[in-house]
Amino acid sequence: AIGPQPLGEALLDSGDSAAPSRLNLDLAGRKEVWSRALYAIQDFPFTGVGLNQFDAVADLLYPSLIYGPESHVVHTHNLYLQAAVDFGLGGLVAYVALLTSAGIVAIRAYRALGDSFNRALLLGLVAGLLAHQIFGLADAITLGAKPSFEWWVYLGLIAALGRRDPRQPRVRTLEGLGLWLAVSLLAISVVGDDAIWGVGLAVIGGCALGFAMTLWFNPAPAHLPPIDGDGAGAV
Repeated sequence: AIGPQPLGEALLDSGDSAAPSRLNLDLAGRKEVWSRALYAIQDFPFTGVGLNQFDAVADLLYPSLIYGPESHVVHTHNLYLQAAVDFGLGGLVAYVALLTSAGIVAIRAYRALGDSFNRALLLGLVAGLLAHQIFGLADAITLGAKPSFEWWVYLGLIAALGRRDPRQPRVRTLEGLGLWLAVSLLAISVVGDDAIWGVGLAVIGGCALGFAMTLWFNPAPAHLPPIDGDGAGAV
């Protein structure tokens, strides 16, 4: 029989029954894991170490001094560090840009939607994303984990609720890619002896990229009526 507990174990299990037991980290342990993540970002700023490869790389290159070399930490216990470790600083820029764009689209959609049901649905989606990001400050469900598809579902539903007037210009892809590349290279260039500067700049640059892609390259319609529950503008 498939119940809540077996289903949860199937979704969250790493698939490696021989893996050592995972650690319940306190604050000191998390600080050490964060420092190991910064080392990985410093060593692999362009490409990252690969999706869900932090544990293998950390075990080999950055073993724990607190818990010993046999400890097994599967992720960085921080969503933003995890994105940078998995995909490089360019990946972190893109991750933050997606979140920023989703926030701006949600604000626009809330103003445009005319019915209470869709507004309540939108607020629920935004609350879920916000809770996920707050949780991600000290823990992580990695982008490569099985439950992470829900994150994309939330973004897709927010984008659907924030549907646009087809008369308006679409996102200019080449300009967006150019800005992403410039911000990513700038963040990589300041890594130096301490990756925290590159991470900070990548987060700030990702916010700027999200604003640019949503506001500058794709401005909001000037005078559109609210959208009712059937998807039609109010007359």
